Amino acid sequence: MMQYLYRFGTIGSVVLALAGSGLPDAHAQPAASEVLRRSQAYHDPGGRWAQVRHVLELRERRPDGRERLTGLVIDWAASLFEIRRPAGDGTATGRLQGAACEVTGVAAAAAPFRCSDADPGAGRTVAFWRDYYGYLYGLPMNLSDAGALLDPRVTPTRFDGRDVWALKVTYEGGDTWYVYVDPERYALVGCRFYHDEAAHDGEYIVFEGEVEAGGLRLPRTRAWYTNQDGRYLGTDTVEAYRIR
Repeated sequence: MMQYLYRFGTIGSVVLALAGSGLPDAHAQPAASEVLRRSQAYHDPGGRWAQVRHVLELRERRPDGRERLTGLVIDWAASLFEIRRPAGDGTATGRLQGAACEVTGVAAAAAPFRCSDADPGAGRTVAFWRDYYGYLYGLPMNLSDAGALLDPRVTPTRFDGRDVWALKVTYEGGDTWYVYVDPERYALVGCRFYHDEAAHDGEYIVFEGEVEAGGLRLPRTRAWYTNQDGRYLGTDTVEAYRIR
């Protein structure tokens, strides 16, 4: 799922279905920068995303019935990221403070993540998961970050049966993202990424519901599908969210 992301880019193309659709009026729509500003104001009205510590508990379900419980701490101001997952009979915790990384709780070989690709253990590095979760759960706030190239045009389209505005964001040397925004509330309803848009690869994610903490609003569930054939990949649900 999601072969990746922020520093590496990602998200994709849209099939336009404009005729007789009741889509937002292309002539009346604001610029992409204004749609992004309003969406950021909806999800983070106090502009606090990068200033506070986010604590999330996730339940990640896969089509074969497997579930993965993941705990996260994301604190950009303190350069801190923590990830916690069950491992064997215990719980493994990966902690990244600046450039210093450690994995605790289980033997290194049994850990579901590691500090370096050269370390023993399975799965991705803690830094990978920081970038992965930090990007996904930081939408749309991080679309103003350096390196995020916002197309000035807004495209009225349909996504998951809804009339939306699509914002296109590209990353130099990386992937292409389309972020879908409700034209009335400016809430995110989903996104799509491509590694190679011409090949129609990549995935799309449908957002449903919201969780709120300290005025911040994050999508509650994220259901993943492939762009090429709409194959279902899994659903990630925020079970708890708080800031401190």
